[in-house]
Amino acid sequence: MEKTNYKTLWVRISENLKPINFWSLIFAAFLINIILPLFHIIQPIWLEKVIKIDPSSYGKINANLQIIMEIVNIAFVGYIGILSDRFGRKILMATGYILFGSVFFVYGYSNSIAASIGIDPVIIVYILRGVNALAFLFLWPQLITLIADYTSVESRGKGMGAVNLIGILGAVISLIFLSRLPQLVGIMKFFYLGPIL
Repeated sequence: MEKTNYKTLWVRISENLKPINFWSLIFAAFLINIILPLFHIIQPIWLEKVIKIDPSSYGKINANLQIIMEIVNIAFVGYIGILSDRFGRKILMATGYILFGSVFFVYGYSNSIAASIGIDPVIIVYILRGVNALAFLFLWPQLITLIADYTSVESRGKGMGAVNLIGILGAVISLIFLSRLPQLVGIMKFFYLGPIL
């Protein structure tokens, strides 16, 4: 079988992969960076308007949310790497997308869930943010590893640059345009965005 090394943009693709593989990776980076800021966009409005958090508690709650994310990242990054090697990066990324969209949607109903089981809604927010951090581990590290899988050794830095450039574009679009949606369509409708994307 003849080995082929295609080139797209300025990046040489790994043997026996086609440019569509690399373009799919770029599109995935774009989508991942559109969805990852969604929690950060809605969190202040959500905590204030729906959960009705006292403004003096914002700093403590935000710090706790960040700590939860870091603990989940540290605790599970190695295990997710093992899963990635065993089951493949694409299946983990697909799982991450589904998990992220589902958790983001449920996040919108954290107040109702807390009321139905009789606990403080902030506890539900903490739990869901931890699951969100787990979804992140299924997404971003897989993307970085796929860059290494999809590019030749001499083009790896260029591949990282291309994927990161498009990823930054996705984050900018999210922060400039999607951040306006809660005011335009309402807070609760914003939570439908996670599953849609």
